[in-house]
Amino acid sequence: ERLSMDDRKMWCRIAVNIINKAFRYDEYDLSTRSSCAVLLPHAVTAVDHAEELKIVTGEIGKLLNETGLYLTGIADLKGAGEK
Repeated sequence: ERLSMDDRKMWCRIAVNIINKAFRYDEYDLSTRSSCAVLLPHAVTAVDHAEELKIVTGEIGKLLNETGLYLTGIADLKGAGEK
């Protein structure tokens, strides 16, 4: 890795915050499903990096909650329980 550990953590937090702002699932608005489907792999990757870097923030918890709600809403109960 070319980035220092502090820089890796900083960029990981930034990625989580950006995805969090974009990941808006609303069970009553079906149009949110398509954007969440596109963002889901990025959300999972960002959370995986955060876990690897041992970063714990409320933003990560919020992102995990939002992805869980989305996966439950589309009836992917196995995926919703993985993280």
